[in-house]
Amino acid sequence: MSYLHSRRLRILLPLVIFLFGCFNSSPPARPMTAERARVVVMGEFEHLAPGSTANFLVQVRNPVPGRAEQAGLAGRAVDVFLAGQERDAPLFSGVTDADGLVAVSFETPDAGADPNQALVIRAATDGRETVVTQDIYLGRAYDVLISTDKPVYQPGQVIHLRALALDTLDLRAAGAQTMTLTVADPQGNKLLHKELATSQYGVASTDFTLDAQAASGDYRIEATIGPTVATRTVEVKPYTLPRFEITFAPEQSFYLPSETASGVVEARYFFGKPVAGGKVTIRGSVTDVSTETIFEVTGETDADGRYTYAVPVPDFFAGQLDNKSAQVDLTIEVVDTANHLESIDESITVAEKALLIDAVPESGMLRPGLANRVYLDVSTPDGAAAPATLTITGRTFPTMTATTDLYGLAVITLTAPDQRYVPLEVTATDAAGRQVTQPLVLGGVTGASTAVLMRPERSEYKIGETANIDIFVNGRATTAYLDIIKGRQTFGLVALPVVDGVAQAALPIDGSLLGTVELNAYVVGDDGTMVADRRLLLVNPAPADIAVTTDADVYRPGDTATLDIQVQRDGAPMPGVVGLAIVDESVFSVQEQEPGFARTYF
Repeated sequence: MSYLHSRRLRILLPLVIFLFGCFNSSPPARPMTAERARVVVMGEFEHLAPGSTANFLVQVRNPVPGRAEQAGLAGRAVDVFLAGQERDAPLFSGVTDADGLVAVSFETPDAGADPNQALVIRAATDGRETVVTQDIYLGRAYDVLISTDKPVYQPGQVIHLRALALDTLDLRAAGAQTMTLTVADPQGNKLLHKELATSQYGVASTDFTLDAQAASGDYRIEATIGPTVATRTVEVKPYTLPRFEITFAPEQSFYLPSETASGVVEARYFFGKPVAGGKVTIRGSVTDVSTETIFEVTGETDADGRYTYAVPVPDFFAGQLDNKSAQVDLTIEVVDTANHLESIDESITVAEKALLIDAVPESGMLRPGLANRVYLDVSTPDGAAAPATLTITGRTFPTMTATTDLYGLAVITLTAPDQRYVPLEVTATDAAGRQVTQPLVLGGVTGASTAVLMRPERSEYKIGETANIDIFVNGRATTAYLDIIKGRQTFGLVALPVVDGVAQAALPIDGSLLGTVELNAYVVGDDGTMVADRRLLLVNPAPADIAVTTDADVYRPGDTATLDIQVQRDGAPMPGVVGLAIVDESVFSVQEQEPGFARTYF
């Protein structure tokens, strides 16, 4: 080596080391280094019920960009165990397939003293380990519905509160479980802390008497059972029950700008007598940056307690319309001949067009290269379904026609391009001859090497039926995985062959799937990544029929009312627990209370 060459090397070598680090004399690194292996888990296992079967999918991946066949790492050992039990036999042991996948399945053990555990997923990668740890609750989880007899209370009154708990997994009553009920004032001070045992029907109840000087505000009620904490708020304030009720009956359910809105305001005492000669004031306002009063009319109720109104509808709503509806807020006041005032808040609906049109892809987003169903919805501005004839045009597909059903729905099929936005234009003509044209834009999935689209034959099932599910795949995948989730736990995981771009499954619907079921479909894309689609199914039980009869139509103060309550299912008596609340009707004029929609909640 010449002196000049040696001198240059002595100068350049420190500079290279400073800029790029020291050279390693070991062989060149492989595309994937073991310590950088990535473990991807698909499925739900945050709550695991002892005795149930846990299922989820694990992929051991090479996160370094490269060829598709390098993405999934085959032949990697995967073990699953509870943290702290590494020396015991694992809950599951398996080896990844050619796509780096392994379907994990094991029977959930008992929790022991502490239900809060950690699940460890360990993948062996070339003598090293990649570990994923997930905190889990090893025990039963519950859905809880809290109900009270009233939505608003006065200081010194009694809150009758009740909570219903059902097992999240199978919706069975959480019988003989410990439930803690608490009540806190608006400042967060705990006024009640009570542990109760639930009945065989999963119900716990208690009463709480408010202090005579109780502070006004929202009081927070909590019910805790297992890992579940449910909350509800009730208002406490001094109030005076209204003497009469005001009802608002518009002649039309919606109006177009510049039309005249008309209808009837009626006032009636709670004992049935009309409020005759009452002074009526109706104020209308709209809100943009600020609230602006746009009209005020006054009048007087007739002998039947009725007042007929007619008010102008504004011809402009800043930023509120464009295929939507807007509201004119109404304040309606009535003063009776005893100078007692009652008021209610109502609204009238105003829309730019007589028909509102919307479109939603079946998967939320269009999946490229696949035949996507698109649901078209036509309604009037008040939300009522509008049967109509539709013409659909777009730049990427031929003109189509469709007719909505009694629910205002129609379905078309589009083979989606690989575009983020797909514009279309829909013209709807209803039976009354009203015609509306609405431009719409559908969102699309882009940039994926493979598309997957799951399509159950319908979204609602009964026990005993079978859910037939198609999974459409645009790509070279030969296997699709269907993940069935109930109560935040993967209930089942099946591998399905993809034949001619379609995988099919038939899911028997039994009592274990009662309630909301989540379905996830996975395939390994052409680039080795996982691609998924998701749907929800609703499994309904046979409805219960409740009949209530009384021993009299009218009662006087101090009388005893006898109620006969019968509960049947499919014409046969059904054992169960009935929740009953008897409240002065006028309380709900102070504050409304929505029904306890248990069916929707659970």
